[in-house]
Amino acid sequence: MDRRETPWIAAKDQATGEPARLGGPPEPGAQAPRPRSPEWPRLLFGLVIALGLGSTGLVLGNRLLGQAAHWLGRQPAYQIAFREIELVDKPPPWFKGDDPAFLESVRKAAGMPERISTLETKPRELLAAFKEAPWVDDAIQAVYALGKIQVRLVYKRPVAYVQLEGGDQFLVDARATVLAPEDVDSERLGPLVKILGVGLERPLDPRPGVVWKSAHGPDPRIVAAAKLAGFLVQATRPQSPIQIPRIIVTDFVRRGLWVETDSGVVVWWRSAPGDEEPGEPPARLKWSMLTDWAGSRPPEPLPQDDYMAFSSKGLEQKCSHPGRPHLKNEPPG
Repeated sequence: MDRRETPWIAAKDQATGEPARLGGPPEPGAQAPRPRSPEWPRLLFGLVIALGLGSTGLVLGNRLLGQAAHWLGRQPAYQIAFREIELVDKPPPWFKGDDPAFLESVRKAAGMPERISTLETKPRELLAAFKEAPWVDDAIQAVYALGKIQVRLVYKRPVAYVQLEGGDQFLVDARATVLAPEDVDSERLGPLVKILGVGLERPLDPRPGVVWKSAHGPDPRIVAAAKLAGFLVQATRPQSPIQIPRIIVTDFVRRGLWVETDSGVVVWWRSAPGDEEPGEPPARLKWSMLTDWAGSRPPEPLPQDDYMAFSSKGLEQKCSHPGRPHLKNEPPG
C-alpha cells in the first residue's frame, strides 16, 4: 500500500477566510502589537521600602550597640579612678604632693568625675582635661589598657617672681603664666630670678594657669622678662662664675631689659632671647661674653651709675657721668 503524506492545509483567518500568516513581517497597514508596560514603578517602590527598613534596622542596631557599650563601660572592669591614672612622667621633685594629689588637682581643674570609663572617655578628651591643669604645659599621649591608663605629660617650671611696687609678688614660668606658689617646695626648687620694674601692674586675671595680661592683652614687658628668666635659669648652674638674681624692666621701647649680677653689676641686656634687633648679639653669645668677663675679673661692683653693655667686641663698660671719668683710654664727651 502506498503511504501518502497528509497534505498541508494552511489555516484560514476566521474573519476574512484568507490563509493566516504564521510569521514574517506584518502586512502593510497592520497595527504592531503593544509592548508590555515596564515594571520600574513597582521595583522602585520595593527598593524604597527595602532601604527604609534597612535604615531603621541600622538606627536601631546602632542604638542597641550604644546602649550595650554604655552598660559595658559602667562595669568595674572598664572603670578606673582618676587618681589611679599612671603618670609616665612624674611631677617634678619640687612639686608638693604625690601623684594622687597632683591627679586630684587636675581632675578638679578640668571638672572630671572621680571615676572614668576606659570605653566612654576618649584619649583626646582625657588629654584635653590634663591641658586644663595649671601645672601641665602639654599632654602628649594617653595609652589605654584594661583597667589601666598611662599618660605622658610636660610640666610647667617656675622661673621667676614678679615683684610689684606695692609688695605683691607672683610666680611665673617662661611664658609668663601665673603659677601657684603654695604648690612649690622653694628649697627643692632653688633660687629664682626676681623681676622688678617701675609701673608694673597686677595681672587682670591672677588665677594659676593664665598668662599675665594687662588691659590690652599679654603684658609685653612681663612676657619679655619671663622669657629672659627662663633662658637664665637654663643657662646658670651652681658652678657658673656668675649668677643673675634680678631682671629690671625699664622703658621697654627705648631701653628694654637689664640684669643685675650677684656682685651688683648692672648689665644692659636689651631684648628677650629670640627677639633681638638687627646687629644685637643673640642670647647665648651674650651669656658667653658675660661669663668670660666675670671669670676674668674679681667680683666687685662698678662705680655708681656705670653699667656693662654688649657690643660686637664683647662686654664693655659704659659710664653716664660727664667726661666719663671711669673709662680709661676714652676721650671725654
